Amino acid sequence: MSRPGWRVRALPEVRVLRLAIPALLLLVALECWLLVLRAPVAQWRALRESAAALEAAAEPLTAADVQALRDELARLVGGAGAPQRVARSSEQTVVALIGTLGPRAAGQGVTLGDVAAGPRRPREGLLQADFDVRVRGSYAALTAWLADAQGAIAPLAVTGLVLRGPDAGGALEMALRLSDFQPPPPKEGPTP
Repeated sequence: MSRPGWRVRALPEVRVLRLAIPALLLLVALECWLLVLRAPVAQWRALRESAAALEAAAEPLTAADVQALRDELARLVGGAGAPQRVARSSEQTVVALIGTLGPRAAGQGVTLGDVAAGPRRPREGLLQADFDVRVRGSYAALTAWLADAQGAIAPLAVTGLVLRGPDAGGALEMALRLSDFQPPPPKEGPTP
């Protein structure tokens, strides 16, 4: 209890603590705020720098540049026409498939079986030729072979896949249908 007229004096350490605690809390709040905003501020700076670089690199096209680009486009469209793939016969494709898939099959431990060509038939404005490929091996070897061969057979597309159960030797059989889509040959007719 304090007597009237007596004044209680705080110790110097208590005054320091009264000032240090709010300052410490303020510093912790500031650090948390900076941690939260560091990534967005860095992204904003990167966007500003890239926008400045794009503005500096962009030069407006003059009328002469536009006309030169139009002339070049007209020359390319009129002179060359649309690029067309050279149509290969089914026999050439079968030989190419055997030459491409055979070494890959041997490397993956897969046995390449029959490669047969089907007839070309029209489908949605294109000519489709199907090729049936049979291979035998373990599941792991077949999937590895398929992943390896898929890039090598481009532009052929895998349009069918059937996996048959293991035989007495434990090997699976995979039947693939590969399809080749080509534009129809140009029609012969009078040219104007």
